[in-house]
Amino acid sequence: MNCEYDTDKAKDVLSAIRQDEYKATEGIASTGIVGLERTKLDKLRVVDLQYPPSTRLLEEDDDSEAVFKMQGVICGKMLPPVLALPYGTNTPSKIRNLRQHVKITGFGSKEFEGYVDKLQDIHDKFSGQVADRTIDPFDFLPYEGNAALDSHSRYFTDRHLIPYEKSHRFLPGVDPHRILRTIQPDDFVHGPDNVVEYCARTADSNGRISYSPCEPSVFKVGDLVEVAFSCVGVPIKGQRMRILLQLRGVTLLDNIVRKESERLDKLSISNAVVHRTPKRKTLYLSHYDEIRGSGTVKRQRSDDDMLQARLFVTGHEGTRPEEGEIADNSLVHAEDGENNYGATQVVPVTAGGGLGAPTIEDAGPAEDASEVLDSVGEDGFTENGDDGMTEYGEIEDEGIDELAEGESAAEGAGVSGEGGKGEAGDGDAPFTHTDDLDLVEFGVEAMNVD
Repeated sequence: MNCEYDTDKAKDVLSAIRQDEYKATEGIASTGIVGLERTKLDKLRVVDLQYPPSTRLLEEDDDSEAVFKMQGVICGKMLPPVLALPYGTNTPSKIRNLRQHVKITGFGSKEFEGYVDKLQDIHDKFSGQVADRTIDPFDFLPYEGNAALDSHSRYFTDRHLIPYEKSHRFLPGVDPHRILRTIQPDDFVHGPDNVVEYCARTADSNGRISYSPCEPSVFKVGDLVEVAFSCVGVPIKGQRMRILLQLRGVTLLDNIVRKESERLDKLSISNAVVHRTPKRKTLYLSHYDEIRGSGTVKRQRSDDDMLQARLFVTGHEGTRPEEGEIADNSLVHAEDGENNYGATQVVPVTAGGGLGAPTIEDAGPAEDASEVLDSVGEDGFTENGDDGMTEYGEIEDEGIDELAEGESAAEGAGVSGEGGKGEAGDGDAPFTHTDDLDLVEFGVEAMNVD
């Protein structure tokens, strides 16, 4: 039972059920079963039986066994159906001890305390009839400090203990998967003492009480039930006897209190759940770092790596763009005061998006250009110690030679406008746009000079 279980309400409902007297011809009352607290022990007699070997309470006027009933709340159970083979049931002794069990409590109610007192009277009656044996006292463990009673019944009985009894069928819902029938040895029987009836108490619109069979799986901890049992004394070692409450039947009286507690328990759990998305704190990465880690930035870096292998022929003074501002234009223009090319610089592009250091400064327009190109080796710009192009492959000699052959035609060429588009200057020798510069394995293929 959960913490939301209303024990006071359960006691009130049980008290109302006890006050409702059953008619002699209705339901379970027609069998002569009476409440344990109203049992008249002077009308019963203690009899020793040979088959099975036991001591039992019989009715005074006939040989029928006395059956008692008591109401309470289920606080523990081991009831059918049997859905899986119990662990370790590979020996006859293990199979013999398989049982159906129920434990009930009254949460300290006076009525339930009356059950305990009446059981003590039964114990005393047994003791007076079997003076040659010692009867062990009842030893029922309490539930949460409240008195509780246990009742159980085995599924099987040894055949030699009841030679006059036949094996019975399992009631519906007890063994739906035929597990018990599969493990049942030939020398075990499902006898009369092993049959437990399961039913539910209902009331119609007129208040008429009736009992109907039900599946044993409907019983849950916290349900209000009525337990039918008989008192059986079984012999144990050392001339001793133990009185057992042998389970005969379980009747469901009410389950509203249990269902209400389950509803409140689920409600308390749902209220503790926060139904909103919490704020997320930034740990180590800034928003810029997150963007750089995306696929778009990775593609941009790949393009920058391609640009690092290019050669640029610029104007009088080559300017280095700011870090991270390289556009798609491959040609860097620098105009002098007279709108003519004054110098030629060969500048590598760094992987970070900027331009590398110029190889020479203030070189002549024609004769110095060949010197610049001659200084470029297969490993990149070795003259100024920049080997940044070594990683990307070698510069093709063919492209450099063609560039050197056209260096004189570039003399006096002027470049103006935006976006890297060149216009004819004083020398009427227009320089081609950078789109005409094709790369072959990151080397210069050719430069078209008119």
